[in-house]
Amino acid sequence: MSWGQVVTYKSTYIGLIKEKFYALTNCFFTATISNLKISFHIRNAAAITAEAAAQPRPGCLTQCGNLTVPFPFAMEVGCYKDDKFFINCSGSTNPPTAYLMKGNLPVTNIYLEEAELQIQLSAARDCYDKQGVPTNDSVGFRLSLSNYTISSTKNKFIAIGCDTYALFTGYCADDEERFITGCMSLCDSLNSAEKDSCSGIGCCQTSIPSGLKNQTLKLSSYYNHTLITGFNPCS
Repeated sequence: MSWGQVVTYKSTYIGLIKEKFYALTNCFFTATISNLKISFHIRNAAAITAEAAAQPRPGCLTQCGNLTVPFPFAMEVGCYKDDKFFINCSGSTNPPTAYLMKGNLPVTNIYLEEAELQIQLSAARDCYDKQGVPTNDSVGFRLSLSNYTISSTKNKFIAIGCDTYALFTGYCADDEERFITGCMSLCDSLNSAEKDSCSGIGCCQTSIPSGLKNQTLKLSSYYNHTLITGFNPCS
């Protein structure tokens, strides 16, 4: 599994990583595992924040389910700053779900003072049967939001598995320079993985730079999990 997890400090998520790892031994992808959050910074944040403070929105809805929607974001025509700040509030779920623009990215929080938007993403995963044949094709994804950059302080690139390598590619918003990083995770048993603190035995991680406007994740294995399929068929 590979994702951009919202974290504040290492000690707050090591326990969560171990919990996810044990769930992966049977390739169970629960809502906790498959739905993860990533934070984005709003570009031109200072000007937008100042404008928001000086521009109340009389008559505009400000709530979508559990999400408070402040200007420049809004759900109705004439209430949001421009199309990049449109929030589509869908009543097909209970409570209603907020989606960014006209896409399918659920918005979980908007922190206007921090110029930060938090969205929910599916995790990349890579599973194999006992013969080493892939059992699913969800091995990566690409995300691009032109008006936002990926937060380097609220996200980390993490991969979990005992036969796993993961690649992260992104482009900087200002100069179109490409950034590539990744990590590998190997282990021979669950016991060895439990003793590690996400440094490469069952779990690996790396930081990402500031200013990235998109990300592409690729997840794969060295031996199709054939050497460890009895306890870890998935990454």
